[in-house]
Amino acid sequence: MYQMKYRLFIILFFILGISCQQNKTFRSIDSFRDTHIWTLAKLVQSEDTAKMREFVNSNPAIDIDELDSKFHKNLLIWAIFNGRYKSVESLLRLGADPNFIAFDGTTPLIYASRFLTSEYKADSRYIAILLKFGADPNKVTKDSVSGLKTNALDVAAITSIEYVKYLIEKGKADPFVKVNNISPIEQAVIQDQLEIVDYLISSSNVSLHIPSGTYGGGRTVYDILAKKHYPSDSDLYTLQQRILQLQTTVPK
Repeated sequence: MYQMKYRLFIILFFILGISCQQNKTFRSIDSFRDTHIWTLAKLVQSEDTAKMREFVNSNPAIDIDELDSKFHKNLLIWAIFNGRYKSVESLLRLGADPNFIAFDGTTPLIYASRFLTSEYKADSRYIAILLKFGADPNKVTKDSVSGLKTNALDVAAITSIEYVKYLIEKGKADPFVKVNNISPIEQAVIQDQLEIVDYLISSSNVSLHIPSGTYGGGRTVYDILAKKHYPSDSDLYTLQQRILQLQTTVPK
């Protein structure tokens, strides 16, 4: 069991390293330079939606979801990643696939569920427009290299309560879904997102008395939260104690 957990953590650190490197370089549109949609890519970058529409209409055989040569992602993901909302909406209207799955299991909705502005603020417009065009909030995808799975709510649970609420209330995302045997509420507990924990309990009756997929060994998510140490004068401590008190009784 220990070796299995150790291998999982090694894989996660490996993926994090790749992700951090991509975050530094996927800002540039240049990885689309050698594709058939290079002209469109430059228009996406500048958010010239009128010329985007003109280009696509003049090239009906073009694959709007053609992958870039370096990261193997499509323009829709690039536009979300780089905060080009006008281009995101335009691409969707022009036929971009809202449920596109990249080789690493990421989707436009997964990127939207972890997107933060340059001021580190949430922006639910990306989730909203993707849902409007048919993105599936309950789709669980797999990284073709690591084999690890991912899901929009799983990502949102460590990013923003605004995203979690939108996915559940507007997108009908399943709050009980488990990805890699880990539930959204466990993700939120581990990342100290106690507002999200409180929301999942109060809105969806999610219980903390479930086995931990992260630590195993008979431990529950309740145990993880109970062992967290927050300053006694902090909001996190107050919320932690209230949640623990409400969840004291183990459901039958």
